[in-house]
Parts: sequence; C-alpha cells; structure tokens
Amino acid sequence: VRGLFPCDALAMAVALEPDIVRKVEARYVQVELAGQHTRGHTAVDRWGRTGREANANLMLEVDRERFWELMQTMVK
Repeated sequence: VRGLFPCDALAMAVALEPDIVRKVEARYVQVELAGQHTRGHTAVDRWGRTGREANANLMLEVDRERFWELMQTMVK
C-alpha cells in the first residue's frame, strides 16, 4: 500500500537518520488507559479542538526513497 511503512522499521530509520523526516506537526495526544473497549486507543487532536498544549510530534512525511534504501541495506 502506498504510503504505509512498517512502524518499528520507520522508527529505527528515523533514529539512524533523522533527516529523512520531511514534515512534522506538534499535536496533543492521549492514550486511553481505562476504557473497557478502547484501552490502548491513541487519540490525536489534529485540529486543536481540545485547546490542550501539544505533547507529541507527529511524523507526517518522510523521504520514501531513502527509507526503502535503508530497509534494503538492513536486510542484505
């Protein structure tokens, strides 16, 4: 699927080469810890409706070509 990346591999790629990140937005994020059906759900306030201060940086765009180059290098 175009635009989806293996999360753990992407996190490692960014740790190794932070410059592959092209676009980041700061947003308020909360993880539901008490819900019976929603426990572990990550809620992101993308439009600032809660009025809460941003507490996370969301990675919205990466250098795809460089990411896949790193992936190919790691699996060889």
